[in-house]
Amino acid sequence: MKKEDTEPLYETKKDINTLNFLQNSVSNIGKHIAIKMRLFPNNSLYRQIDEFEMKRNKGALSTEEVQSMVEYQHYVDSDHKSYADRMISEIEHLDREKATIYQKGALLLYDVLKSDPNIRRVVNVGARVDIVSSCLAKKFPLVDFISVDFNENLDEINSVLPQSNNWFFEKGYALELFKEKRVVPDVVLFSSTSVLINQRELEEYVGSFSDSAKYIIFNEPWWTPVNRFLSYVPVPEEIGGSWYGGCFRQGYVNYLHNYHKILSDCGYNVVLSLIVSNEHWHCPCYCLQIIGKRNKNNLNERHEEMPMSQRKY
Repeated sequence: MKKEDTEPLYETKKDINTLNFLQNSVSNIGKHIAIKMRLFPNNSLYRQIDEFEMKRNKGALSTEEVQSMVEYQHYVDSDHKSYADRMISEIEHLDREKATIYQKGALLLYDVLKSDPNIRRVVNVGARVDIVSSCLAKKFPLVDFISVDFNENLDEINSVLPQSNNWFFEKGYALELFKEKRVVPDVVLFSSTSVLINQRELEEYVGSFSDSAKYIIFNEPWWTPVNRFLSYVPVPEEIGGSWYGGCFRQGYVNYLHNYHKILSDCGYNVVLSLIVSNEHWHCPCYCLQIIGKRNKNNLNERHEEMPMSQRKY
């Protein structure tokens, strides 16, 4: 967080135990090889890879796709109370190595907020049940926390968590909210979210708030690519476009993005890029943590100077 804006691009570091990952992944090796050889063309993971490939450069969601997401979120809302056990009480005492992926995201955001007292608005994209904002809103009463997701009852499903007067909810497609300036952030958090966003759409996301957001935080599951062996752990800088990884046991796919390039193209410097172990995920994977900081020459300083009386929240 202390690197100067003029320094070269931050290179990704790895703080992982590959042996433990391989031991946890041993049951998946047969299916992994089968997928490579295309012996199971009807496998759900194989089908999803094809679908992700078709959508990689598609860009923003259509009206029909947004409605489909709304309906899907309504379908999965029934389990929202199970998130209560993931609540964060005392973030200062969390063990960073043993933290869940959502807790790791909260810790990243906590570090950024502690380092910059000028931050006044944080947006969590794809928040759903937002344990991060619930926890940090109490710690930073002068900062507005905005949870954004497709859920039409976003405030209701978050009612299981402790509330704060500086915690708000915006329902809808986050990209549209950013483009229409209905939400204008100082910090944007993607936690287990951008891995479901296609490459061009993610580029549009970052570009849509690059005139206001000083920091972008990515806290995402990070997989072995489907075209590599399980011992291979890529760094985002080496990825051309988007690759694919995922849980072979449960048959779903995530995008692996070159976050460094996307951030650089939109005027951000990477000040942290780290791959860490992630023992709490339901399938073996790592956790990628990236913080992008806006170049001072390109930041819209007028946004930071806007008095609170003129802000929406």
